[in-house]
Amino acid sequence: LRAQSLAPEPMVTLKPEEIAWLKAHPDIQLVFTGDFEPHVIINPDGTHRGLLVDFLDELNKRLGTRIALRTYSTDTEAIEKIKTKQVDGILFLHPERADKLGLLKTKGYLAVYPTVFARRNVSFEHPADFVGKKVAIIDGVYFSQKIIRPYQDQTTVLIVKDALEGLRKVDKGEADLFIAATVNSYLLTKYQFFGISPKYVFFESNEKFGMAIRPDWPELISLLNKGISSFTENEIDAIAAKWIQLPQKKGALALTAEERAWLDQKHTVRVWRADWQPYLILKDDQPPQGIVIEYLKLIGKRTGIRIKHEVTDEPFADFLESMQQGQGPDQDNPILDIRGLYGKTLA
Repeated sequence: LRAQSLAPEPMVTLKPEEIAWLKAHPDIQLVFTGDFEPHVIINPDGTHRGLLVDFLDELNKRLGTRIALRTYSTDTEAIEKIKTKQVDGILFLHPERADKLGLLKTKGYLAVYPTVFARRNVSFEHPADFVGKKVAIIDGVYFSQKIIRPYQDQTTVLIVKDALEGLRKVDKGEADLFIAATVNSYLLTKYQFFGISPKYVFFESNEKFGMAIRPDWPELISLLNKGISSFTENEIDAIAAKWIQLPQKKGALALTAEERAWLDQKHTVRVWRADWQPYLILKDDQPPQGIVIEYLKLIGKRTGIRIKHEVTDEPFADFLESMQQGQGPDQDNPILDIRGLYGKTLA
């Protein structure tokens, strides 16, 4: 560990009292676990590399600090070191978990996108698809626990030590699904999990993680926030892009407040279907297929609407008339014209 007196000149303007505080606290140490590649990768010689290492190096340059990184084998051990003030904070933590632990938190600097991984032949298009599945989550990872909580009574939850164990369980068929983060796609290539792919990204659930600092050091929070604020979104993305492929949300929709409120109610849209090839192809004991089905899958994926298919022998003209009278599918939801949503989805 090097003293702050040997640190480079800061690129961020600091007040005299902030400079004095840093001189009085020359050996600041942050921790992280080595179980979350490529956030932090421990080299054979004990040195570190990775996404968060690159960020910390750049942050040190901007603040003129020598904040050091230490790694521990488990998240629990790292948290315990902070509580006993053997170290000064954790480099990357969910803000809600920081609150629960009684730690001070910085501004968020890197978004985490919860992601469902599965074998390539397994379908997952909506969180309700957790039901009836064996779902692996990493022990102590807050966002995974938060996502599975509404479905935990209808699933078999398997606790794993880290992302590598979770992916191995999926690879061996011991788990159907694994809730992790988009960044864990790095492991698919490194360990050649060619039969596994990311199936679903919770774009709406992404949150920016930040640092969490011991509660008696609010001065450090102020300093770190100055450094974090000096980064642009493009600069953060450039650091992340060296290690991972950033998720891209396809077909983002420009929705009205009324449409968003309607979607937030998690409606199930019932859709009439009959054999009308090639638009709708119905075969015994097989899921429906055809051009319309592919459009409906796309609509569901981009909006979160659950599509329920209903078979009818009613002539189309009679069925259309009953719909106009509010007597067919979706008769409970006549207020919002969902055709507007469909048009935006397919645009």
